[in-house]
This record gives sequence, C-alpha cells and structure tokens, in this order.
Amino acid sequence: METSTARPLLDCSRGSVLIVDDELSLLEAVARYLGRQGYDVQTASNATDALAILAEGPVEVMLCDVGLPDMEGPDLVEAARAVVPDMRVLMFSGWHDQRVADRLFAAGAAAYVTKPMPLRELYDIVAKAVLERRNPFDSPGS
Repeated sequence: METSTARPLLDCSRGSVLIVDDELSLLEAVARYLGRQGYDVQTASNATDALAILAEGPVEVMLCDVGLPDMEGPDLVEAARAVVPDMRVLMFSGWHDQRVADRLFAAGAAAYVTKPMPLRELYDIVAKAVLERRNPFDSPGS
C-alpha cells in the first residue's frame, strides 16, 4: 500500500492574517469567515493600528483595503513590508485602477483584487498566499 506525502495546493494549516479595512461590516464579516476556516485573525480599521499590530509580532498575510483614511495603499505596503519583510500583502479595492495596481505591485504587494468577491474565492487567495509565504521555493516564479 502506497501513501502520499504530497500536500494539496490550497490545504494549509492555520495561518496568521491581519485584515485592514475602514468598512467595519466588511472587516467583521471577512474576519469571522477566515476565523471559522482556522486562521488566527487580527483586524485593524486604519493603517496606524495595522502597523502597530505588525510591530507586536509576525503576520503571514495582510489583507488590506487600498483606500484607508490615514495612508495610501502603496505607502502602507512599503511600511508593512519594512516591518515584516516576508509577509504576503494582498490588497483589495472596490474599483480597479491599473495605475494603482502598478504602484501596489512596485511597492511589494502580492495581489490586487476587486471587492466584493465570494468569500470562498477570498479564502483561496489567502490560503495560496500563506502557502507561498511558508514555502517560497515552491512558488511559481521562484
């Protein structure tokens, strides 16, 4: 009898996720959903609080709204990655703007997605980011 040690692509153990959004109903819904999926979830409603959380301990993935009141998305990506360099930063927005996307990727964002999106799709994006962070040499483009 043969056993497989290969891990499914999107089957990851708990990961640490910081969700940052000033739209509190969305923040709470996403946090609740990812928490039920086994993630350790922290939340912040602004960039200042997010950076304080990052300074307290490592976070594997930060899921963040582009349009926060106290800092522009690309600036937050740079500041967050200065605190946790190997963290995956996933940015989302209610609109798609290619110039903003280009700035986000140049700052080090791993993804830029448009909201709203189905929670299952968001879960897949977060799970992939955790997997890539934990296994950087297994990621495409490594």
